[in-house]
Amino acid sequence: MAPTTFSNKFTDTIAAAHLAVENEENIVEANSTPSSSGNYEPIPNAYLIEFDLLKNVKNVEQTIVEFLESSHGIRQSTIRMRQIISSSLFNGASFSVDSEHSIKMIESIPNVIAVYPVYSIPAPDPLKNYIPLERNADDDETHLVISHDLTGVDQVHQEMKVFGNGVRVAVIDTGVDYSHPALGGCFGGQCKVGFGYDFVGNEYSAGNPIPIPDDDPMDNCSASSHGTHVAGIVAANGTGITQAGFIPFQPFLGVAPQATIGAYRVFGCAGDTTSSDVMTAAIYRAFDDKADIITMSVGSAGAYTERSDMIAAQRVSEQGVYLTFSFGNAGSMGLQTCGSPSISPGAIAVASIDNLHAAQLQLFTPDNETIFYLPGTAFGGWQTTVQSIIIVNGEFFVR
Repeated sequence: MAPTTFSNKFTDTIAAAHLAVENEENIVEANSTPSSSGNYEPIPNAYLIEFDLLKNVKNVEQTIVEFLESSHGIRQSTIRMRQIISSSLFNGASFSVDSEHSIKMIESIPNVIAVYPVYSIPAPDPLKNYIPLERNADDDETHLVISHDLTGVDQVHQEMKVFGNGVRVAVIDTGVDYSHPALGGCFGGQCKVGFGYDFVGNEYSAGNPIPIPDDDPMDNCSASSHGTHVAGIVAANGTGITQAGFIPFQPFLGVAPQATIGAYRVFGCAGDTTSSDVMTAAIYRAFDDKADIITMSVGSAGAYTERSDMIAAQRVSEQGVYLTFSFGNAGSMGLQTCGSPSISPGAIAVASIDNLHAAQLQLFTPDNETIFYLPGTAFGGWQTTVQSIIIVNGEFFVR
């Protein structure tokens, strides 16, 4: 898929929408603790294998099960299939093995070119304490309108007259409640939420990680409705709504109200966990469904670009698709803490900065004095009130 003419302007706009999501999700009380992104944990005895595309392996499940049973004595009853991925960029499947085995056995499956571990991916903890924006009765702006002003979306609408017409944006998240009138009220065909897939089903959770996929990505059961929230920021049309229970406090437009949304559901109703093989399948499926942009506000602290979902992002981006991923809510863990899979070379990592803490750099001298660094001050910012000796690269300096 070659990049299209809207790409630069519109992708920047979608990144702005993603920034709006980051901004809204990071408003916390001054004395509250920022949410934890958790960590990726490998799922024991679970693997995602990739077959050589040139070998054109047809029945992936049968190939895996029959070989492991006939060549290594692993009974079919101990093999549980997780995801089967059949894409123009990837052919393979994930599965778990509940009997004794080795990695070498998995690698020996004919025509396998890569074996990836499967990781659990926790959902971000919702922030429960908010500082509401003060609003006077005569104000005519809402949070979203202010976000449009800060991110330049209003200029895209007013000056460039770009509203996302003809653009397909895939949202990988909790699914979308497309029954909401601001999101069109329907699914498929000519609807605003026009395509998508449910990879996990309603009952999928940390305690029941068995996916039951189907063709309907509806989310009307999760506590966060996060995917609906993201889809609304991207493409909602909240003007002219008269249906009781859905009339907005202030009429509004999403960043690209004429775009078509693809909803890819990777969380069940519990909304507590998903996994890297599910995310990988969603990225490839969105690509095969001809998404122009793939956006995802899911991830966790981690810095390994060899994982299957990050490799998927890289491959898809090389085909001209733009991917905007959240950089994470793990800033409290320290400077340069990043989120995966946003660190994939193929992704645009998006974040907002709303930090209540600052790093304090300091030097400890041989005479037990502490010298603090204060940004923006003279002499490089290093401040001390007492003359002291500083050792730098083995040399003594008197200050």
